[in-house]
Amino acid sequence: MMMDKLIIFDIDGTLLDAKGAGRVALSRTFEELYGYRDAFEEVDLTGKIDIQVIREVVGHHGITDFNLEGFNAAYGRTLRQVMAKTPGIKLLKGVREMLECLTEEEHYFFSLATGNTKVGAKGKLEFLSIGHFFKTGAYGDEALDRKELVGVAIDNAQRYYQKRFDKDHVFYLGDTPKDIEAARHNAIVSVGISTGGFDYEALKGHGPDYTLKGLEPLETVLEVFRRGGRPIE
Repeated sequence: MMMDKLIIFDIDGTLLDAKGAGRVALSRTFEELYGYRDAFEEVDLTGKIDIQVIREVVGHHGITDFNLEGFNAAYGRTLRQVMAKTPGIKLLKGVREMLECLTEEEHYFFSLATGNTKVGAKGKLEFLSIGHFFKTGAYGDEALDRKELVGVAIDNAQRYYQKRFDKDHVFYLGDTPKDIEAARHNAIVSVGISTGGFDYEALKGHGPDYTLKGLEPLETVLEVFRRGGRPIE
């Protein structure tokens, strides 16, 4: 009997390449609302989810009248404008084919765990016409770090789909060591994808359950999902 499988995706560097449009839009939103040009210039962004970055910028500049809801609304508008003018934004190879294939299979279910805020995630996915594949997820304004974020994604998915997923059949696909650590922390299957800022050997060195060079060929990806928490030795 085929087990139900929950596939959780990171977005940037895993599903798509937004050419830095998210960071540009965040910076422009701070400038538009609060007058700070290059608001991120003195803030370390490495490995942080959006809410961490936003809070650090707010604290660094001493912004006392910050309103997250208003900021997100402005950011969503600015992101659409920036993406429309940024050349080269694209889905990574194999992504659309994989999503379309697994959507046809009754035992596969999708979720997201992304450092993007919800408005940012939806903006990027809809720009590239894959937003309809994702009905649930956890976003960079719902948790304080990526480990917590993945746990929220699992809980949200189980509520949405009204299913309990065996952790040997819950996968987190991401392109950074922090994604691998987050999967390990939640005792689910980690799949490192070397399509972002880390090459294959670098990701493999962090000990994911599986390491892939990308989401193609499709049969290689499907074999990972079939095996689940029983990696090839």
